[in-house]
Amino acid sequence: MKKWHVAIEEYSSKALTRDADVFPALQGVAKILRWERNCEYYAGLWADTLIWDLLWIAHDTSQPAIWRAPSWSWASVKDKVLWDVSGRATEIIASVVDVFTTPVGTDSFGQLKNGLLWLRAPCIDVILRHNGHYRFDETQADGFSEDHASFKDSVLASSEGVRVRVAQMVTDWYLTFIRVDDHSQRYKRIGIFDCRGLLSRYSAEKREWMEFQVI
Repeated sequence: MKKWHVAIEEYSSKALTRDADVFPALQGVAKILRWERNCEYYAGLWADTLIWDLLWIAHDTSQPAIWRAPSWSWASVKDKVLWDVSGRATEIIASVVDVFTTPVGTDSFGQLKNGLLWLRAPCIDVILRHNGHYRFDETQADGFSEDHASFKDSVLASSEGVRVRVAQMVTDWYLTFIRVDDHSQRYKRIGIFDCRGLLSRYSAEKREWMEFQVI
């Protein structure tokens, strides 16, 4: 796992001539690792470490000019990503119900048409705001460190905030998702943050295990 994360951190820091080449350029390495690891590969993430692989951070969340990866993949953003879970994440909480990607051609390591991730995790639906620091709901006075948080700024442009689904992935790390539209039950990943004990701040009525799909 660590070897792959380090490789992607280095790879994502380099500029590609064509945004669409993000997966084709990795094909050789990924195919070797698939043989070594004997597990499936989905949009730059591995089935046997999928929850950990989802915990990528990108402080610059600008997106490629064209769609090239589902929002849960590190390849959905154009700039350098990193993983910073060491020493804080001690237990996997969420689980993957299902995951798939559809390639443009016949090679699952090449360009993609789409991808879907079905998660089960303890969640809360809240308003996320950024007024000097990130926080949830007007009644919550304390925010959390931006050193360990990454959100798509375009989503948080509104001063009124945005309703998000917060899902606990591991002990201290949470992913945030936004509904694709008012009529959809599917979500897109918009960020990640580290905040110990977040769910314990909300009553049991507001916290529940949910299954939802992410594209």
